[in-house]
Amino acid sequence: MQEAPPSGYFLDFNDQDWVDAFMLNFMGAIRATRLVLPGMMEQKWGRIINLTSISVKEPIKDLILSNSIRLAVIGFAKTLSQQVAEHGVTVNNIATGLTKTERIENLITAKSEREKKARKKYIKT
Repeated sequence: MQEAPPSGYFLDFNDQDWVDAFMLNFMGAIRATRLVLPGMMEQKWGRIINLTSISVKEPIKDLILSNSIRLAVIGFAKTLSQQVAEHGVTVNNIATGLTKTERIENLITAKSEREKKARKKYIKT
């Protein structure tokens, strides 16, 4: 299962790559919200929290698909928060920073190979 859109540059991707990124990042948030929101509104209380990326504040050069779609999630959450606040439901986003995960390791490897530079050039300690 793909956990995030692939890294790359604009010309690396076709329309289907964009659709796949949208379905993965944006529609995942939509579907999860759709499952829980009616019950929260009925109870007059709820918290929807989207985990996103620091890239919504400072885009990461190699992540054009992810950078673009994650901003759509931010816009969705802000709009939804205005619509459901009167029902006691809040909607927020957490923009996590870089954490040494398999995804980050794969991105570093891909960038290293693409730019033909040593992996350690991209790792800050």
